[in-house]
Amino acid sequence: RKWKDDIRDANEFLDTTEREFPNAQLFLKLGNHDNRLRRYLRRNAAEIFEVEEGTSLDNYLIEKLLRLKERGVTLIPHDVPIVVGALSILHGHEIRSFSAVNPARGMFLKTMECVVSAHLHKTSSHTSVTLLGRNITCWSLGCLCDLHPEYARINDWNWGSAGLTVDGDDFEIDNKRILKDKVR
Repeated sequence: RKWKDDIRDANEFLDTTEREFPNAQLFLKLGNHDNRLRRYLRRNAAEIFEVEEGTSLDNYLIEKLLRLKERGVTLIPHDVPIVVGALSILHGHEIRSFSAVNPARGMFLKTMECVVSAHLHKTSSHTSVTLLGRNITCWSLGCLCDLHPEYARINDWNWGSAGLTVDGDDFEIDNKRILKDKVR
């Protein structure tokens, strides 16, 4: 892939998201694939990698190229969870190993907290109730990318997306699978 194509596609996605959800508060959570720019800059421009204390050049460039400030989109850096009430939103590469059968169960076993993650490209959920009645649910989301890329031709990925509704500390996840061009 070429950077110009990635930037064009990301801007088109953000344009569509803004148009379809004009009142939504938008966040961009960086994941492991976004490390490509970071690795390049560290390897080839180490002396300018840090723009200022606490601000890396890759985050600065992503904000500029995707016009995040003018769009009102909040950039969430690598390895920083988003916490909404009792829900943690991760890209997923932050907690590594998951169950191959049910990624959401693997997240539950690793975190023992309510977590939603997009890293594994597979729609799943797992709910457990603790001895004292606390309900813990984890979700893994499908992806919006090529289902059989060159680097992972054989996999069990699916397309999907989720909606999050928040009311104080309460939240609701609507985890959807996209199958045959229909959201299910």
